[in-house]
Amino acid sequence: LEKSRQGIFGRISQMFATDDPVSEELWDELEEALIQRGPSGQRLGGLLVELGLLDDRELTKVLSRQLGVPLADLRHMSPEPAALAMLPEGLARSLSAVPIRHSGTGLEVVVADAGPDVRAALERATGARVSLLLGSASDVQRTIDAVYRSVVDIESEIAAFQATETSRAVATPLQKAVEEEAPVV
Repeated sequence: LEKSRQGIFGRISQMFATDDPVSEELWDELEEALIQRGPSGQRLGGLLVELGLLDDRELTKVLSRQLGVPLADLRHMSPEPAALAMLPEGLARSLSAVPIRHSGTGLEVVVADAGPDVRAALERATGARVSLLLGSASDVQRTIDAVYRSVVDIESEIAAFQATETSRAVATPLQKAVEEEAPVV
């Protein structure tokens, strides 16, 4: 058991780039996490977040190092409207992706999971060369909720305004009669 702990510790310390000793309590929690994960195929990082042993921003930093994908902090970024317009909301939600910036070199997209098929799916959907950045799952979801909701809200306000203007342009019979009979002042 101690030898397997050392092997697991080696992988975890590499993953987290730390040489700090791991407490007995943490070992027990890690072992429990590995047992729970079992044959389910659930990713260890996701399970550690779910169990509260790691927060999703810490996990994102680790994954950024492991995958060699640049880290993005959506708390300090504002997506450009032109970039958002390139990716429909449904696809943004299904891929957990937020387009940030569109330039001559392509589209920068922050994703919660930089899996092997994500870039290809984004490039097919947008028709642009995509550069991936990695953001925490909670920040990506929060940003999607905020930016796509505001786009939908603006579009619905415009539609309501246009409907009001259209109804004003069409005079009712009563309005016509009043206008014809009204004295000129």
